[in-house]
Parts: sequence; C-alpha cells; structure tokens
Amino acid sequence: MQGQAEIIKNTFNNRTDLKTQLQILKSPSLLMPVFNFVKDEKIKLNPKNRSMKYTSWINSLDINLQKKTSVVNISYKDTDKNLILPVINLLSSNFQNYSTKEQRNNIDKSITYLNQQIKLAKDRTFSANQELALFSKKYGIRLEEITSEKKEDNMISGQYYKSNLEKQQIEALNNIKAIEFTLSQVKNQEINVANVAEFEEVAEELLDELKAINIRLVNLRINFRENDDVVLRAITKKNLIKSSLKNRLITHLQNRLEANQNILEESNRPQEVLSKFDELVRKAFREEQAINQLESQRLIALLEKARSQNPWELITKPTLIDEIVSPKKSKIILLGLIFGLLLGTLLSIILENKNKIIYDIETFKIALNKKLICIFDNSKKEEWNNLIRLIFLGQFGNNLNNKSIALIPITDDYPDFINEFKNIFSEIKDKQDIKLTTDLIEASSFDIQIILTYPNFCSKEEFNKLKVKLDLQGNATFGWIYFSV
Repeated sequence: MQGQAEIIKNTFNNRTDLKTQLQILKSPSLLMPVFNFVKDEKIKLNPKNRSMKYTSWINSLDINLQKKTSVVNISYKDTDKNLILPVINLLSSNFQNYSTKEQRNNIDKSITYLNQQIKLAKDRTFSANQELALFSKKYGIRLEEITSEKKEDNMISGQYYKSNLEKQQIEALNNIKAIEFTLSQVKNQEINVANVAEFEEVAEELLDELKAINIRLVNLRINFRENDDVVLRAITKKNLIKSSLKNRLITHLQNRLEANQNILEESNRPQEVLSKFDELVRKAFREEQAINQLESQRLIALLEKARSQNPWELITKPTLIDEIVSPKKSKIILLGLIFGLLLGTLLSIILENKNKIIYDIETFKIALNKKLICIFDNSKKEEWNNLIRLIFLGQFGNNLNNKSIALIPITDDYPDFINEFKNIFSEIKDKQDIKLTTDLIEASSFDIQIILTYPNFCSKEEFNKLKVKLDLQGNATFGWIYFSV
C-alpha cells in the first residue's frame, strides 16, 4: 500500500536553490534514520528482515518537486499498512527540521556563550565592588551622589558623581564663607535684638536681659530726663549686656569657624588616593554596564529563537491510500501518473491564482516592505505573553515604550484571536494608550502604527486597497506582526 504528503517551501528561493535542497532531502543523512526505523519495525515482525538493505528500501520512496511550484510530494509504499503513515510523518518531520537545525544551533550557542560571559562579568563585578569597598573603608572615602548633570569632572558611564569627601569640602567651604561674613558683621555693627535674634540659642539669657533693659529704659524715659542718674545707670547696664553678648557671639562664631576648618583639613587626601578611588569606581561601573549589555544581547537572542520558523510547511495531512499498489507495476505507474498529474495541476492552479486569498507570509513580506516585528503561532497562545514582553525588552523596545500604539488588522472582520492578542498586549503595557482599529484616520493620531496580518482572511484586492492607503500615509507604519494559523 502507499501513503503520501506534501510540504511547501515558506521562503521562495530561485529554482536552482530549490532543486539543491530537494537533493538534500533525498540524501542518506536524512533518510537513514527513517530506514533504521522501518528496519527495526520489520525485524519485530520477522527476524529475517535483518538482511534488509537501504539501497532496496529507497525504491519504495518517491520525493519529487511539483512542476512550477515549491511543493514537494512525498510518497511511500510498503507491504505493511501500519508502517506507511508513521514513515510519512517521520519523513515530513525530518524535512521540516533539517534546514533550521543549524540556525537553532547557532542561536543556542550564542545563548550559551552569553550566559557564560554574563557569569564571568558578574564575577568580575563582585571582585571590583569588593576591591572598591575595601579601599573606601581604608581611606574613609565612599561614593555619595550620582547625577546625569555635569557638576564635577568625575564621570562614570555618562554620569557624574561626588564622594563623601567632596561633599564635606564643599559644605565646609560654604560654612566658612558664611561664618566669616557673619563674624565681620558682628564685629563691625551695633548689637541689637533684631540683628542677633538668630543666635538666641547661643546667648538666650543675655538676649532676655537686653530685651528687659530696653523695656526698662522706655519706661524710665517717660518719667525721667536723659541725664538723670537712674537713666544713665540703665544705659550703662545695657552697654555692658551688649558688650557681653557681642563677645559671646564672636567666641561662638570663631569656634564654628575653627570646626569647619578642621573638617576641611580632615577631608583632604593625597592625590594618588583620590585617583585610585576614581579608577576603582569607573572599573566597578564598567563591569556593571558590561552585564547590562550582555543581558540585552541575550534577550535579543531569545527573541530571535522565538521568531525562528520552519522553512518547510506541511500543507496536506499524511494520507494512506487505501488501495493495493503492488505487485502490479503497471498499475503503480499508471496510478502514480494520474494522481501526480491531477494533484500537480490542482496545486499549480492554487499557487498561480492563490484563490485570490493570501495564505502565506511571503506575500505580506513582499507587499508591506516594513519591519517584521514577530510571528505569533495561533496554536501556542500560551507563549504570546512572553513574546510581547521580549519585543518591548529587545531591539524594538526603545521605539515602542511609553508611546501610544495603534494595532491595525488587515480586514474589518478580523478573527477572534486578534482581540485576544490586543487584550494581552494592553495588560502588559497598561500605562500606554493602545487601540485596536481598522480606521487608518483614527490610527494616524497614534505615535506608532503596527499592522496585524494573518492568512486565509484577506483577498489580494482587499490587501492592495489597504496597501494604497498605507502608502498615502508615508512612513507612519512602524512594522507588522504575522499570526500563523
């Protein structure tokens, strides 16, 4: 009996390249595992089948490229009916996987390499931070402030910083200037309650006495003349209080001045110590930045791995032809010719006219001429959440984050999974304005426009009309997403 299936190339290459890949599909490296499977199964039924040879078995298999198409027809015949469909399935699976194997291996190698480098970078960062901490403890100097504004010459990874010593010096210098100015005023100006009120905590009792004698003098001058003894004694007492207050304030300010001068002196460090501290700070931040860059590259690699697709797609379910094709060779040839002719003609018509419905990703790639952001498998919706997060974390993140986004389906009667996608998209970016709309005028008011494409729903005529409208907008469209069904 006989079984068959068809696979189609997802990426259209030239005819020569397609024929080369067809020969690879026929190579022993791909077919030998299938032969070993068949041989093992036949040995279970009859030990005499140990003598089964690959060269004779290969005649039961037919792999041909349909004329004027990218469709490969796989047919297999066997005396054991129960073996035919498993063999067809195994062949289809091997063909779909072989050409992406190297790509997946390269991505996996990149991810493994990046994981190793991230571990090494983390070890270096730990050592750098430990060295900085020991040096800081030894010399009493530490990182105090980081800012993006250029306040000092010290710079790390595009940022400017101050140490605790720098902050102490700046604060001490400012205090010294202020104290010297106040001290000059106290020495040269007449002391009164108003201009020394800020020092109430330093000389509270003297200020109270000064206030009291001022009140007494006001009352005395009502009843006595200015040169009366009682008024003169009060004036003398007032002058003594003012003199004591002035001396106390001068002593207080001089003590503060000396304390700040000591702080300024204690915060000084040899230039080689300061230079070494700058070097250790930059080293620690460089290692931290290296980790961030490596982790970003790993996210991009993970996104690429999620986007990878099989270049060969199964377009017909493996089918068992419930009809004996052996031992009459003429009937096998006749049936094969008739079936191949009919199927080839039918597939040629389908591929040439495409039923006026777009059913593959390549048509969208050629027509849109925009960035393909990602491919979402409609049968694996559980992966959508992670894929959307990877999009925002990967190479498109800078363009999409914190901007209003219009999601534009290619048809008005879009499938239900588009609404599901929009809901997941909105949940992840709940603080962004995200709109699902087929109205391009409404979509034009958003910062970013993303086209949502899917097969089997849109005719070429509908899509061409949408393409004309998109072209009228210029470069408003950021990119597009494809949903495989």
